[in-house]
Amino acid sequence: MNVINLNKNIPLFRANSTNGKMTNRNYAYFIFGEDAVNLVTNQYAKIEGNKIHQYKLSKPLTLLYMGDVKTINFLKSKDPSVEYSINKTFRIRNGQVIRKSKLEYDLKVAKLICKLGYDGYYAPPLPKKYGTTSFHQEIMLCKPMDKVNYINSIVPFKPLKPISLKNFNNSNYKFEESPRKKHRLS
Repeated sequence: MNVINLNKNIPLFRANSTNGKMTNRNYAYFIFGEDAVNLVTNQYAKIEGNKIHQYKLSKPLTLLYMGDVKTINFLKSKDPSVEYSINKTFRIRNGQVIRKSKLEYDLKVAKLICKLGYDGYYAPPLPKKYGTTSFHQEIMLCKPMDKVNYINSIVPFKPLKPISLKNFNNSNYKFEESPRKKHRLS
């Protein structure tokens, strides 16, 4: 099993429709690095109402290194009920870790890592299950409000798609219904 140490004050980014404060969250995913703002804007802030939130690490952290086969095997040995989810999200193929993100399985892996008492994980850019591109680097933090300071939120500088009914029903949006006039066709 391998770990990576991160220094205090590293900028982190994420996007969603909340105010960015993350109260009562047990875990959260962040993007960081040189191109983090562009990556978050292009991949995660696609829907109208989403904002890009900036944070900084409030203290040094030690994270599980998910680019290592030994780390993945270590996690599989800790809880057989989560092994299927680990195989879906951090698959080992030809001696290397392959990434496929699916929220249902990602959350089970995050819960296990937090249950084991770790600060979270760092995943470097990893080959995707399909295609020739890499999945971006990411950080998952357990109890993120104990580890980050919220800096600000910005609206992305690009046109956004209107929110779909599916995304609306699964979002933090709270709209009031407006009275509609009924029209008759004659």
